[in-house]
Amino acid sequence: AVVSTQSGHYAGISIKHKDITSMGCKHFQGLKYVKHIDFEGCQDIDDSGVKLVCQHCHDSLVEFNIIGTSASSKCLDDLHKLEKLQKLSINEKLALHEKIKHLKRNNVEIVSG
Repeated sequence: AVVSTQSGHYAGISIKHKDITSMGCKHFQGLKYVKHIDFEGCQDIDDSGVKLVCQHCHDSLVEFNIIGTSASSKCLDDLHKLEKLQKLSINEKLALHEKIKHLKRNNVEIVSG
């Protein structure tokens, strides 16, 4: 995992194509200042993992990449709880979902892949 820091706090976490499971996301509990999380290609991350990240980082996360994960439309309500979200990278199928339009209206940049 690549972790960047900013003034003593974790600023970003990149765990691309690594073996991390949704259960591993419970460790994000102490990362309330993290601004960027990149889970691209982490197939074992599902809706429960996204939910945990959204709970723990709801007031700090600015960019979230879940392209190539197992996240489904069930996690979209949790994504709406990310108060400072500016950029969301999601699977193409999710990008077409009705609930994503609400995020777009809130000026969240949606990237699909």
